[in-house]
Amino acid sequence: MKPHSALACTLIAGLLLHHALSCTVIYVGPQASTDGSSFVGHSSDGDGETDPRLVHIPSRDYPEGALRPIFESPESYPRYVGYDRGAPAYYPVGDQQPFKPIGYIPQVKHTFAYHEETYAAINEHQVAIGEATCSAIYNAMPVNLGGKALLSIDELSRIALERSRTARDAVVLMGTLAEQYGFYGPGFEGTGESLIVADPYDGWIFHILPDPTGASAIWAAQQIDPKHMTVVANMFIIREIDFNSNKFMYSKGIYELAVREKLIKNGDPLDFTMAFSAGEYSHRYYSGRRMWRAMTLAAPSQASKLVANYTNLRTDKPYPVSIQPDNLMSLDDVMKIYRDYLEGTDMDLARGLASGPFNMPDRFTGGKGESQVRGSWERAIAIIRTCDSYIAQLRPSLEGAIGGTLWYGPHAPHGTVWVPFAAGMPSLPDEYSWGFQAVFNRSTAFWAHRAVLNIATIKFNYAIQDVKALQQQYEKEAQKMVDSLIQRYISKQIPFSKVTDEMTKFAQSVVRRWWQLADELIFKYADGFINEPGNIGQSPGYPAWWLSAVDYQNGPPRQVSATEAGDRAVCPIPPGLRMV
Repeated sequence: MKPHSALACTLIAGLLLHHALSCTVIYVGPQASTDGSSFVGHSSDGDGETDPRLVHIPSRDYPEGALRPIFESPESYPRYVGYDRGAPAYYPVGDQQPFKPIGYIPQVKHTFAYHEETYAAINEHQVAIGEATCSAIYNAMPVNLGGKALLSIDELSRIALERSRTARDAVVLMGTLAEQYGFYGPGFEGTGESLIVADPYDGWIFHILPDPTGASAIWAAQQIDPKHMTVVANMFIIREIDFNSNKFMYSKGIYELAVREKLIKNGDPLDFTMAFSAGEYSHRYYSGRRMWRAMTLAAPSQASKLVANYTNLRTDKPYPVSIQPDNLMSLDDVMKIYRDYLEGTDMDLARGLASGPFNMPDRFTGGKGESQVRGSWERAIAIIRTCDSYIAQLRPSLEGAIGGTLWYGPHAPHGTVWVPFAAGMPSLPDEYSWGFQAVFNRSTAFWAHRAVLNIATIKFNYAIQDVKALQQQYEKEAQKMVDSLIQRYISKQIPFSKVTDEMTKFAQSVVRRWWQLADELIFKYADGFINEPGNIGQSPGYPAWWLSAVDYQNGPPRQVSATEAGDRAVCPIPPGLRMV
């Protein structure tokens, strides 16, 4: 069977309203980190439409024979309305009506607690997931839209964290359920999905797409070397499957299916990406440049081997599945990668005429102009249309409730503060769990961070320094707080409720401070000036390179001063007089 048509993909895109198509996932293994932690990072780059709330889902018990409802997974607000998850943030508000299930699977007797944004992020046993949508050669429709598939990646991630104590168990569970009940992807730019699934000791790359019948799934998983880091950026990365190694898992009959569909010749190795990926979407380098950048930041010594340019990411295979960092990586190193916009490279988004006079790295898309001028912007890891991001820190030898920390940041990484929430917290601050991002709301963490970064664009290269200083201050303070809370808890100096209280208060203090920062930036950079108490109206003007680039020198003739023109001056401008 041939891949479905582009028209069918477009139809699915319109029906499923899936927005988080451009996520970046990073994993650092326990032997690649400074403190033995594993890190799983995820950015949800959903154009401001993806629901950015972080919600706690409590553990629950069920009677024998109970069924688990499966819901459709819109990722725009509200991603879910109802009572089945036991989360007050999802209870109906105003005229909202509870979502109706599109099907059911057997329920287990006990489910684990977890925190979720669009996808399940971390559970009480320190199993964590990061997601990236990927292109794939097959698509499928969900059962409620006339198709045969029941499960989306959103629901698979939730079921996995409800029921799994290890990353391996989560992978097996998701693969088995998808084969049995069918998997449907988000459509258009990516009908496949990729997850990094990890626990404190183990990490797996999990790829999945619908099978040609639309009623089952094709999937594969590869164990990541614990000494390595890896990055998934909207494209499959698993290459040749070793069917004789326990470092690989895969769907039943995957090889025979690839031969039958003429994706490979019988006897040839099965390269999962070569066979099942539809390549990069949007433009060449959309995925590969993020992979290249993350890997070269982690392993600069490999920069000469990791080329930034290639012809076809799917067929050229320019990057390894994972790489060993030059030095052990810390939480700060992972944060730095997520905040990167290719600084110091030939593709630096904070340089050149497109960045404006104040080196603003963000690029906006859409509009009539793009229909008249065909082209593409470079795609960095940090991007202003991120709705939220997180880094799950998983610590071996500690119980999950205190050992796992979800560092969560609303809005874009370069303007956010990642605040810590312990995996076992039974509740999360309302500022992070409530609110509709399409309505301006000063009570939400999302709008506090969105306001700051958008205000910073007034004079970006100046204002971002103020933002960075506070980011570093609060994140450094947060790391000290987390270390202290862990030590005090495991030595039985404090109950877990104290951990919850202190983390909640810290997160709320960040929201208050970020609103204050928004006001400070408006004052400091209003009207193109730099304004400080007692010294307002400082005018740095524009940099010389930009003035030259925009033909400033060929504008209307300047009136010259007496000093410049000597006796030839006509109507000399008195020193210190400001032109108005």
